[in-house]
Amino acid sequence: MFARIVFHEWRVLRADRTAWIVIALFALATGYAIWNGAERVREQQAGLNRYTAAHEALVERYRQRAEAIERVEAGGTPGPFNLHRNEFTWGPRQPGYVPAWAPFFAALPAAPAAVLAVGQSDIYPPVFTVRTFTRELHPGVEPNGNPVKLLLGHFDLAFAILYLYPLFILALGFDLAASEREQGTLALLLSQPLSARSLLLGKSAARAIMILATTFGCVALGCFLLTPEVKGAHSLLRLILWCPAVTVYGACWLGFALWINSFGKSSTFNALTSISCWLGFTVLLPAILLLIANWRYPLPAKAEMVEAQRTADFEVSERRSQLDPEEQERLLARFIEENPDLQKPGAWNDKGRFYLIAYAQRHGTSHQLDDRTRENTEQKDRQMSFITSLSFVSPAVLMQRVMYEIAGAGLARHEHFLEQASRYQREFERFFWPRLFTGAALSSTEFKDIPRFKYQEESFGAVGRRTVGPLAALGAFGLFFWFAGLRSFRTLPVTG
Repeated sequence: MFARIVFHEWRVLRADRTAWIVIALFALATGYAIWNGAERVREQQAGLNRYTAAHEALVERYRQRAEAIERVEAGGTPGPFNLHRNEFTWGPRQPGYVPAWAPFFAALPAAPAAVLAVGQSDIYPPVFTVRTFTRELHPGVEPNGNPVKLLLGHFDLAFAILYLYPLFILALGFDLAASEREQGTLALLLSQPLSARSLLLGKSAARAIMILATTFGCVALGCFLLTPEVKGAHSLLRLILWCPAVTVYGACWLGFALWINSFGKSSTFNALTSISCWLGFTVLLPAILLLIANWRYPLPAKAEMVEAQRTADFEVSERRSQLDPEEQERLLARFIEENPDLQKPGAWNDKGRFYLIAYAQRHGTSHQLDDRTRENTEQKDRQMSFITSLSFVSPAVLMQRVMYEIAGAGLARHEHFLEQASRYQREFERFFWPRLFTGAALSSTEFKDIPRFKYQEESFGAVGRRTVGPLAALGAFGLFFWFAGLRSFRTLPVTG
């Protein structure tokens, strides 16, 4: 009997012109969202590639000039290079020159499944310059674009799933039983050996098949036609995890439509109530949650952080020539204490001591920014913890967390990148510091040994563990709506 109900409802939906219009609109929106997200990912990757190519070209130019200096020092000719006499003393063979004039960088590539969600990847800097003269990472490429567009976000697949997908489900599910009850056909159907629950489950199953077939069909076709880069193993694993997440999210909204139908009201009431609740769950509640988080845990203004950094830099430049020997020794002692693997002072020459004092003073001044940086980090963590703890108030907030984690477009992947970038900076420092403080020249053959950053993608297991909690909460939402709706149908009036 259940299969017969599903088949009959499928024939009814297939003959309904409105249903096909809704499906076509959703398919077009989904296809455009995938294309738009793919274009954004390509632009981001192309920008990183251009940045990398320009940097490597600059380093190669300095290597060639260092090679020309070596030829002159060996009694040969510099070749096609017009070398300045200062280059023999402070030029590219000096280990302090390359990090200053061609600073290396750590770049975050596009996520394996970035086409699923642009998310916050257009807000977090994807490139950080790495220097030997400072303890902090500095953005090498600031986020650009229209501030309003950055605030509202991109029309990507995440937007289509979070906002349009529920509308698609509600458009097909708001009238599960209302019109038949108003027309009197519901009483005729229930006069058969058939329960109201079986009837509603069959109608819901037919709509679920149509919804999931449309959604997964459009996404699979769009991803494999428009974004061939998602065909890697890691990308496919994330896409496979995305499918049950979308299924649970859809079941939640279909259960909500079933619950609304169990009130026994008219089709108009069901439609208006569904739209109102959709606005509340997807727009109002997330906005209120974000406002409360910003109010309870306000972040320090970015202008204050920039001004503090500029003040620290000014103090360094002003005081560098005013340090007395006693203060120099104090700074050096603290610097060596923080970096015990450096060579002993007996190995330093005059130029190395100059660099050492400059670095020690820079690091000492950087400690002044620690409190501000720590405050900013702690406030950000409090905001995230607050939003995470209250994300159960809305299925849309839970689904957003899941989609950003699966796509790699959230804060977790960026923090994973920052940890690797910080480790790379320490590795970069350890390469140059022994040469800087001993005055050892950098040969042209050593340029290839300068450490380069290579991002190691986090494991798929870590992504899965972060999505279990939100998915479980989303499933609890759906179970509540389905249980409440099916239970209410026991007392549903069969005539309008």
